[in-house]
Amino acid sequence: MDRRYCRDHFSPGNNGDENLAFFLGRAFGDFEAEFEFRWDVVWTHAGFIFRASDARHYYMVHFPVNGQQYRVEGFWAAISKVDENGFFEIMSMQLVHGVSSGPKLWHQVRLAVSGSEIRLWVDGRPLPVANDTTYSHPGYVGLSTYGSLGGGPKSSFRNVRICGRSDPGPDWDVSVRPQRN
Repeated sequence: MDRRYCRDHFSPGNNGDENLAFFLGRAFGDFEAEFEFRWDVVWTHAGFIFRASDARHYYMVHFPVNGQQYRVEGFWAAISKVDENGFFEIMSMQLVHGVSSGPKLWHQVRLAVSGSEIRLWVDGRPLPVANDTTYSHPGYVGLSTYGSLGGGPKSSFRNVRICGRSDPGPDWDVSVRPQRN
Protein backbone atom coordinates (compact mmCIF):
# COMPACT_ATOMS: atom_id res chain seq x y z
CA MET A 1 0.00 0.00 0.00
CA ASP A 2 1.15 3.51 -0.72
CA ARG A 3 1.58 5.10 2.68
CA ARG A 4 0.65 8.63 1.52
CA TYR A 5 -2.77 8.19 3.05
CA CYS A 6 -2.51 5.76 5.90
CA ARG A 7 -1.85 6.20 9.58
CA ASP A 8 -0.38 3.53 11.80
CA HIS A 9 -1.68 4.63 15.17
CA PHE A 10 -5.07 4.85 16.79
CA SER A 11 -6.44 8.25 17.61
CA PRO A 12 -10.04 8.89 18.64
CA GLY A 13 -10.10 12.11 16.55
CA ASN A 14 -11.48 10.61 13.33
CA ASN A 15 -11.56 6.84 13.07
CA GLY A 16 -11.83 7.05 9.29
CA ASP A 17 -8.26 8.33 9.08
CA GLU A 18 -6.86 5.33 10.92
CA ASN A 19 -8.91 2.69 9.14
CA LEU A 20 -8.33 3.44 5.44
CA ALA A 21 -5.28 2.96 3.23
CA PHE A 22 -5.25 3.91 -0.46
CA PHE A 23 -2.77 2.74 -3.10
CA LEU A 24 -2.07 5.77 -5.27
CA GLY A 25 0.49 4.14 -7.55
CA ARG A 26 -2.03 3.09 -10.21
CA ALA A 27 -5.72 3.56 -10.93
CA PHE A 28 -8.08 0.98 -12.39
CA GLY A 29 -11.37 1.15 -14.27
CA ASP A 30 -12.33 -2.44 -15.11
CA PHE A 31 -10.34 -5.07 -13.22
CA GLU A 32 -10.35 -8.36 -11.36
CA ALA A 33 -8.94 -8.60 -7.86
CA GLU A 34 -8.26 -11.49 -5.54
CA PHE A 35 -7.24 -11.27 -1.93
CA GLU A 36 -7.49 -13.03 1.38
CA PHE A 37 -8.62 -11.49 4.65
CA ARG A 38 -9.33 -12.51 8.19
CA TRP A 39 -10.90 -10.81 11.14
CA ASP A 40 -8.50 -10.64 14.07
CA VAL A 41 -11.36 -9.89 16.51
CA VAL A 42 -15.14 -10.34 16.36
CA TRP A 43 -16.08 -6.64 16.34
CA THR A 44 -14.54 -5.39 13.13
CA HIS A 45 -14.87 -5.35 9.37
CA ALA A 46 -12.59 -5.89 6.39
CA GLY A 47 -13.05 -4.02 3.13
CA PHE A 48 -11.56 -3.59 -0.32
CA ILE A 49 -11.96 -0.10 -1.80
CA PHE A 50 -12.07 0.58 -5.55
CA ARG A 51 -12.67 3.39 -8.04
CA ALA A 52 -11.73 5.93 -5.37
CA SER A 53 -11.38 9.50 -6.58
CA ASP A 54 -10.57 10.77 -3.07
CA ALA A 55 -11.01 9.73 0.55
CA ARG A 56 -14.80 10.35 0.40
CA HIS A 57 -15.86 8.93 -2.97
CA TYR A 58 -15.46 5.22 -3.69
CA TYR A 59 -17.02 1.77 -3.81
CA MET A 60 -16.20 -0.93 -1.29
CA VAL A 61 -16.81 -4.62 -0.88
CA HIS A 62 -16.80 -5.33 2.82
CA PHE A 63 -17.37 -8.00 5.37
CA PRO A 64 -18.67 -6.84 8.76
CA VAL A 65 -18.70 -9.01 11.86
CA ASN A 66 -20.00 -8.26 15.33
CA GLY A 67 -20.89 -10.23 18.43
CA GLN A 68 -24.33 -11.43 17.34
CA GLN A 69 -23.17 -12.40 13.84
CA TYR A 70 -20.24 -14.29 15.27
CA ARG A 71 -22.37 -16.18 17.79
CA VAL A 72 -24.86 -17.41 15.16
CA GLU A 73 -22.15 -18.08 12.51
CA GLY A 74 -23.66 -15.51 10.14
CA PHE A 75 -21.16 -14.40 7.49
CA TRP A 76 -22.30 -11.27 5.63
CA ALA A 77 -20.84 -9.65 2.54
CA ALA A 78 -21.78 -6.22 1.19
CA ILE A 79 -21.14 -4.01 -1.82
CA SER A 80 -21.46 -0.33 -0.92
CA LYS A 81 -20.64 3.14 -2.11
CA VAL A 82 -19.37 5.96 0.03
CA ASP A 83 -19.76 9.66 -0.67
CA GLU A 84 -19.10 12.94 1.12
CA ASN A 85 -21.50 12.14 3.97
CA GLY A 86 -19.26 9.30 5.19
CA PHE A 87 -21.99 6.66 5.34
CA PHE A 88 -21.90 3.35 3.49
CA GLU A 89 -24.84 3.17 1.09
CA ILE A 90 -25.35 -0.57 0.80
CA MET A 91 -26.18 -1.58 -2.78
CA SER A 92 -26.15 -5.32 -2.10
CA MET A 93 -25.84 -7.30 1.14
CA GLN A 94 -26.09 -11.05 1.47
CA LEU A 95 -25.78 -13.73 4.10
CA VAL A 96 -23.23 -16.17 2.69
CA HIS A 97 -24.26 -19.67 3.74
CA GLY A 98 -21.57 -22.18 4.58
CA VAL A 99 -18.88 -19.63 5.42
CA SER A 100 -17.75 -19.31 9.04
CA SER A 101 -17.74 -15.94 10.76
CA GLY A 102 -15.12 -17.00 13.30
CA PRO A 103 -12.03 -14.85 13.84
CA LYS A 104 -8.55 -15.87 12.66
CA LEU A 105 -9.90 -17.78 9.60
CA TRP A 106 -8.63 -16.73 6.18
CA HIS A 107 -11.28 -16.09 3.49
CA GLN A 108 -10.62 -15.97 -0.25
CA VAL A 109 -12.30 -13.11 -2.14
CA ARG A 110 -12.65 -12.56 -5.88
CA LEU A 111 -13.99 -9.28 -7.25
CA ALA A 112 -14.71 -8.51 -10.92
CA VAL A 113 -15.62 -4.95 -11.93
CA SER A 114 -16.68 -4.27 -15.52
CA GLY A 115 -18.47 -1.05 -16.45
CA SER A 116 -21.35 -0.65 -14.01
CA GLU A 117 -21.33 -4.32 -12.99
CA ILE A 118 -19.75 -5.48 -9.72
CA ARG A 119 -19.42 -9.24 -9.11
CA LEU A 120 -18.20 -10.74 -5.84
CA TRP A 121 -17.32 -14.26 -4.67
CA VAL A 122 -16.35 -15.29 -1.13
CA ASP A 123 -14.72 -18.67 -0.60
CA GLY A 124 -16.01 -19.67 -4.04
CA ARG A 125 -19.61 -18.66 -3.35
CA PRO A 126 -21.10 -16.02 -5.69
CA LEU A 127 -23.12 -13.10 -4.41
CA PRO A 128 -25.80 -11.14 -6.26
CA VAL A 129 -24.46 -8.78 -8.91
CA ALA A 130 -24.60 -5.06 -8.10
CA ASN A 131 -24.96 -2.40 -10.79
CA ASP A 132 -24.21 1.29 -10.33
CA THR A 133 -22.82 4.09 -12.48
CA THR A 134 -21.96 6.63 -9.77
CA TYR A 135 -18.20 6.10 -10.00
CA SER A 136 -17.71 5.06 -13.60
CA HIS A 137 -14.21 6.50 -14.09
CA PRO A 138 -10.95 4.78 -13.16
CA GLY A 139 -9.95 5.24 -9.56
CA TYR A 140 -7.62 4.03 -6.88
CA VAL A 141 -7.89 0.91 -4.73
CA GLY A 142 -7.36 0.51 -1.02
CA LEU A 143 -8.12 -1.43 2.13
CA SER A 144 -10.39 -0.68 5.05
CA THR A 145 -10.74 -2.10 8.53
CA TYR A 146 -12.34 -1.03 11.76
CA GLY A 147 -11.74 -1.82 15.40
CA SER A 148 -14.64 -1.05 17.70
CA LEU A 149 -12.50 -1.92 20.70
CA GLY A 150 -10.01 0.86 19.99
CA GLY A 151 -6.40 0.46 18.97
CA GLY A 152 -6.21 -3.31 19.21
CA PRO A 153 -6.49 -5.95 16.50
CA LYS A 154 -8.71 -5.34 13.50
CA SER A 155 -8.43 -7.27 10.23
CA SER A 156 -5.54 -8.70 8.24
CA PHE A 157 -5.07 -8.97 4.47
CA ARG A 158 -2.68 -10.98 2.33
CA ASN A 159 -2.07 -12.05 -1.27
CA VAL A 160 -3.73 -8.98 -2.81
CA ARG A 161 -3.61 -9.26 -6.62
CA ILE A 162 -5.20 -6.94 -9.17
CA CYS A 163 -5.40 -7.69 -12.90
CA GLY A 164 -6.56 -4.98 -15.26
CA ARG A 165 -5.40 -2.12 -17.37
CA SER A 166 -3.84 0.66 -15.36
CA ASP A 167 -5.49 3.95 -16.26
CA PRO A 168 -4.65 7.56 -15.45
CA GLY A 169 -6.23 8.26 -12.11
CA PRO A 170 -7.78 11.45 -10.85
CA ASP A 171 -5.62 14.01 -9.08
CA TRP A 172 -5.66 12.97 -5.43
CA ASP A 173 -6.59 15.83 -3.13
CA VAL A 174 -4.85 15.10 0.17
CA SER A 175 -6.92 17.79 1.90
CA VAL A 176 -10.06 15.64 1.46
CA ARG A 177 -10.29 13.55 4.61
CA PRO A 178 -12.83 10.81 5.40
CA GLN A 179 -16.04 12.22 6.84
CA ARG A 180 -16.72 11.24 10.41
CA ASN A 181 -20.34 10.15 10.59
